[in-house]
Amino acid sequence: MQALVEYVREGGAVIFLGGEYSFGQGGYSRTVIEPLFPWRISAGEPELQTGRFTVNVPLSAANHSIVSEMSRLIGQAPASNERGQASGATIESINLSGPLRSGAINLLDASVGNRTVSVVALQRFGQGQTMGVATNTLWKWTHASDVLKQAYSHFWRQSVRNVSQWEEGERFVGVKWDKKGYKPGEQARTTIRVAGRYNPGQLHLKATLTILDTGYSMLDTRRESRIENRESRLVSVEPVMGRENTFRAEMVFSERAEYLFEVQAYVGEKLLESYKKTLVVGPGLNEGANLEVDHAFLDNLAMQSGGAYFRETDFENLVETLRSKVIDYAVSVEIPLVQDKYIYILIFLGILMLEWTMRRKMNLF
Repeated sequence: MQALVEYVREGGAVIFLGGEYSFGQGGYSRTVIEPLFPWRISAGEPELQTGRFTVNVPLSAANHSIVSEMSRLIGQAPASNERGQASGATIESINLSGPLRSGAINLLDASVGNRTVSVVALQRFGQGQTMGVATNTLWKWTHASDVLKQAYSHFWRQSVRNVSQWEEGERFVGVKWDKKGYKPGEQARTTIRVAGRYNPGQLHLKATLTILDTGYSMLDTRRESRIENRESRLVSVEPVMGRENTFRAEMVFSERAEYLFEVQAYVGEKLLESYKKTLVVGPGLNEGANLEVDHAFLDNLAMQSGGAYFRETDFENLVETLRSKVIDYAVSVEIPLVQDKYIYILIFLGILMLEWTMRRKMNLF
């Protein structure tokens, strides 16, 4: 478990799948890998729920590269098959874990009774990423309909690309960004690679950047007009010398906003493939963000230094540990005030002479 934590912290990726013995039900609560789960887990979690639960992509994740295409496909899925059986975008089991951790992203949720529960969640951990899939019946989409089969295939292909930090994209167009996120005023650099063989001058790309939402109150009428009209500006795309079918684009995010970056690859006049990505440009953490303590890191740090780490709930154990290690004892030390038997006599005579001199000068006799 400790090796897994270090692996993800240094840039690796892990995907946790749901089931009867997953998450809190699997006994992973209060272990070193607990912070890796995108949900808060506990030993008291309900058992795996079975039934038929309708799933959908939340609006906040509609443009995420993992589920954007899947969202479109599950919207086209028929409600029932030829035999009259329900075949829509549903799952037949779900793990009821706790709320999302601070910084985690909900990519897919389901309706369970009167509440909405996260089914797929993604979070960053150190330099890597982790994903949780709170069901073990998603594979049944491959037998439900052709549309859901495509949605299932697209979901896993994009999930592996995203969490492993491979190039994003589809079959032909692959895009790699120089950073995971950007702040206002930062410059973004992206490398675009197009698979296949083409004649010289046959392949060309067109890239645009559109502001979708600034996230502020629209006090500037020019900015408001620009947002409403969704003006797109062209982004310069230049070929990379020495690398076939590879291009580079640079852009500056001048303000805090939500941007849509789109690349279209053409072979002659025919559109080969397009790529879209929504980028949320803003501060790394919102004001008042609920920062979490990295228990696994602190525990490992304490072990390396020969100490012990206690959580806030383990205060009693901390007190007992301190009592067992700290022993109260008293040491009596005799320190002589006079090291030389004549020194105090000389000091006393010096004070008398100083006082006599001062009295003579002040005519006090």
